[in-house]
Amino acid sequence: MTLPFPQEWANASPDRRAPSAAEVANGWACGGADPKLFDWLFNAEQDAINKIARQIEYAATQLGMSYAPTDERILDKVLKTYKDIISEDRVINVPGDFDDPADAMDYLSRFRISNDATVIVNVAEGVYNIGTKVISGHPDGLRIKIIGPALPSGMVTEPNFSVTGSGVGNISTDRLVNAAMLRTRFKAIIESTNGAVDTGTGDLTLENLCCIGLGSNDGIKTSGGHIRGTNVAVHNYLNGYLVDRGGIIYAPGCTASGCTASGWNVTNNGTIVASGGVASGNADAGFTASIGGTVIADVSTAKGNGGAGSAGYFVSLSGIIQARASVSKNNEGSGYLITNDGFIQARESQSQNNKVYGYSVFNGGRLNAAESNSGSNTSGDYRCSNFGAMTITGYAGSASASPTANSVGNGNCYIKN
Repeated sequence: MTLPFPQEWANASPDRRAPSAAEVANGWACGGADPKLFDWLFNAEQDAINKIARQIEYAATQLGMSYAPTDERILDKVLKTYKDIISEDRVINVPGDFDDPADAMDYLSRFRISNDATVIVNVAEGVYNIGTKVISGHPDGLRIKIIGPALPSGMVTEPNFSVTGSGVGNISTDRLVNAAMLRTRFKAIIESTNGAVDTGTGDLTLENLCCIGLGSNDGIKTSGGHIRGTNVAVHNYLNGYLVDRGGIIYAPGCTASGCTASGWNVTNNGTIVASGGVASGNADAGFTASIGGTVIADVSTAKGNGGAGSAGYFVSLSGIIQARASVSKNNEGSGYLITNDGFIQARESQSQNNKVYGYSVFNGGRLNAAESNSGSNTSGDYRCSNFGAMTITGYAGSASASPTANSVGNGNCYIKN
């Protein structure tokens, strides 16, 4: 940096002397000048000024500002900016400090959060109806945690969700039953008539929360931001979780149920990590990836989802789903459906009791279903058409395949066993 005094006065002098205690207490008597004392005083003054300059430069640099000793406004700029920075851990209580998490995030939007600070939005037990408001994201949102009370019985899992069938009437019935179940399992419920969470390009961390909507707008959404979820359930929105424009939702073990479109939906190069997650009783697909989107949903379950032209796991337009050791069952469409150059990795998966195919590939789609198990699917187990391809090496049971395994058919398609 450029210091106010790059060469401090008498910095090389070995004869500088500090004032004595008596001189500090009483000042100096009249008389001749003391060059050694003068050198020490002048050096100490310049050294102190340089140290202050270094501190201001460091603070400015941390804020991304350019520093110049000649800028008379730099200290004012730094102080005004740091006024809007949360630099220590803080707990915000809902409803103690704010009525609901949406209001708490609106307040936090006025501040930046330093790298070594964490803000906890502590949500007490209760039902919070945020109406048309949404819980927003934040540029430093991965250091903001909205946390509800611990779940006494642990996170809900696939067996907890009722599925009476995959038809429209069944899904409507199951939606009510599963909403009641979720209300008994979670202590903090977020209700909304709009979406629940929309971080835009910002970030956020969620834990021990259940979001329940009215079937419209997306439950938890990000468009280029990053959301982390632990023990989060989303019920009865348009899409339960929606990611696009390169955004990321990292929510292993979380659930999406009773939605009027897809449970988990990613597009436009976004990514969803839902390992061990559940998609149950959604009106369209359980898990959807399109336009370069990626879903990582190994050891997950899609059951009772609707849409005859859809599937438990549905990929199109170069989307990718990693669904190793997953289970797709009792869906209105196929268990796994891949089209338009999409790809699903479904090794060691199971596809049972679906109303169309167990595994279906067409229009250039690709599927790896090696060591899979498919059975009791209405239209057949493995179906490939229109330049599609799949691998079923080591599959279990006496599944049907069209075209016959290890032969070309149905429009230049191939099923490899």
